[in-house]
Amino acid sequence: MLIELARRGSLSATARALGVTHVTVSRRITNLETDLAQPLFTRESGRYVLTEAGKRILELASPMGDRAEAIVRLVSGFHAKIAGAVRITATEAVGIYVVMPALKEIRQQYPDLDLDLRISQQNLNLARSDADIAVRLSEPAVDSGLFGFKVTELTYHLYGARSYVDARKPELFEYIGYAPEFATWPEAQALDRIARGGRTAVRFNHLGNRIEATRLGLGLSLLPAQMAEPWPELVRVSRGAPIMKRDVWVLMHEDLKDVPRITACFDHLVETIKSRYVHES
Repeated sequence: MLIELARRGSLSATARALGVTHVTVSRRITNLETDLAQPLFTRESGRYVLTEAGKRILELASPMGDRAEAIVRLVSGFHAKIAGAVRITATEAVGIYVVMPALKEIRQQYPDLDLDLRISQQNLNLARSDADIAVRLSEPAVDSGLFGFKVTELTYHLYGARSYVDARKPELFEYIGYAPEFATWPEAQALDRIARGGRTAVRFNHLGNRIEATRLGLGLSLLPAQMAEPWPELVRVSRGAPIMKRDVWVLMHEDLKDVPRITACFDHLVETIKSRYVHES
């Protein structure tokens, strides 16, 4: 991979040559630099350029060029055979608004994968093989056996329909709340603090319902910017910094890192979500 990146100068070109994703290329180069305790590349005008240490290592690696080419051919052919079932789990909000848009691109890249998206408000157990990949709103515990990346950050603001906000004084605003079973969620607790002294007009147990109720002018909702901003009739009522933030992680169990169909789907999911969702301010 070092030889290919030095030759091609970009993650995307290297990824295409090797039949992997640019996330995989980046991760492996980073791991190599960490193992060697040396930066091997610098970025110049958008291209990866070898450092002096990288040049010396490349000289030693060059005799392996023929073998590296054989590996490239093997990996390129290997991806053509990626097929089978991959089970992904996520909560409703993340599953519908973050994961589902990425599934189309994964299907285009790997048409022989059978994708199974399981929407659940509980964290399905990856160690028990309840699912292969999880997209969650929390970092995994150190001893969980899970491997993954933070792919984006949900930033929450207070939103209302433009017609609703324009027709009422702020002291008359009502709120769209969470069902009682979600009272311990950080989002529900943040909304309770905001709405203290105000009236919660209606409660829902699904984010999609809260968005629709907000659009219809039933009150104000605490919503992730990434999911509220696409609706032109919704306006941001809160000012300044986000009211709260939640990290989105893509996770898999370490035991699955050598399963091609799982790692291919995992890497593409990470890459797609990272590129699609820029952190909101």
